[in-house]
Amino acid sequence: MDTTEPLKHEDTQDKMDPAVGASGDDGDSLGTAAPDSPMGKQAPGDGPSSEASEGTQDPEDEYTDILGNKTLLKKVLTAGTGPRPNMQERVKIILLQEMPELGTTLPEQTLEFVLGQGDVAQALDLAVALMNIGEKAQVISGYQYMYGEVGMPPDVPAKTNFKLTVTLLSSEEIDYGKMDFKSKYAEAEKKKERGNYYFRRKEFERSINSYSFALKVLEPENLRKEGADNLQKALEFRAIVQCNNSAAFFKLEAYEPARKAAEESIKLLASHTKAYIRLGQAQEKLGNADKAIVAYKKALEQDATNKWLHSELSRLTKVNHNKKKDQREMYSKMFWGSNPPDMSNSGKAKPSKAEPVNWLKLGGLGFIGFILTGLASFGIQRYLNQS
Repeated sequence: MDTTEPLKHEDTQDKMDPAVGASGDDGDSLGTAAPDSPMGKQAPGDGPSSEASEGTQDPEDEYTDILGNKTLLKKVLTAGTGPRPNMQERVKIILLQEMPELGTTLPEQTLEFVLGQGDVAQALDLAVALMNIGEKAQVISGYQYMYGEVGMPPDVPAKTNFKLTVTLLSSEEIDYGKMDFKSKYAEAEKKKERGNYYFRRKEFERSINSYSFALKVLEPENLRKEGADNLQKALEFRAIVQCNNSAAFFKLEAYEPARKAAEESIKLLASHTKAYIRLGQAQEKLGNADKAIVAYKKALEQDATNKWLHSELSRLTKVNHNKKKDQREMYSKMFWGSNPPDMSNSGKAKPSKAEPVNWLKLGGLGFIGFILTGLASFGIQRYLNQS
């Protein structure tokens, strides 16, 4: 489903699955705990403070400060015996999520995701990348890296910090070129829906990131051995994702990338009405009203009954007409000043009434010219006779 309007949450995954969470906010960049850091808002008996000894050791010293601002902390509970996973590998984890401030613990679950591609909350992407296979770790995460300022109503309130218990079971490389088409398409569809999820949350940079990975799964080099039907399906999918990309760029006011993404969508699927609309919107913002009108007319060829399109085309045509009229008036003043000639009845400019032609003056000048010419002729003839 090509869902690009942030109207409501329609994600098909479990509401409490961290694969539908995370925010693009980088949080506090200071070296001490931020006001909303997980270390500053622990409920009694929760988090690292409950495990402090009676000595003088700071309980935070047991944790690795992943980002250096104490908003994302990791502590090894059981050391792993295997290597660390590489980015872009598929990992499998066991996850337990707790919301200490609410006194809520969620059921344990098993998750599989591609590391570093935004498939899950940022807290998991960042923490698992620092784990060894077989390792069990506790992660204290600020809301910035889980469900953000929005939360996930009604289950997760806004700005909710989390305590996670993560066990890394395995990791494996992914070769999309060797996957069957059904698996590749399912993977790409998952990333597209992830991008749509971020779009609805108005996290447009993250939506673009997810869309780019969706395109990568079904890029041409991974489709060389596919039949005609699968190729057509993949091209249509890429067209939809590029159209969604255009919408996200437009929201970020990046109008040139929005234009390019829309044009790429149209190349892949010439009948994609929404891509022409995205192109028209981007062209208008770029100051290309004529090209925007052409795009809207193309869209109407695909959807002639679209009232919004008719309204926008009418508005833009009027705006473009007025703009050209203003330009003509501006150029006229540049050449003619405040009294431009009347060009309505003739292609030639008429004499200005402010300066009427003085026919007597012109006649006098003509008579003087005649006398001078006569005198010159008389002088020449006299010179010839004397010779």
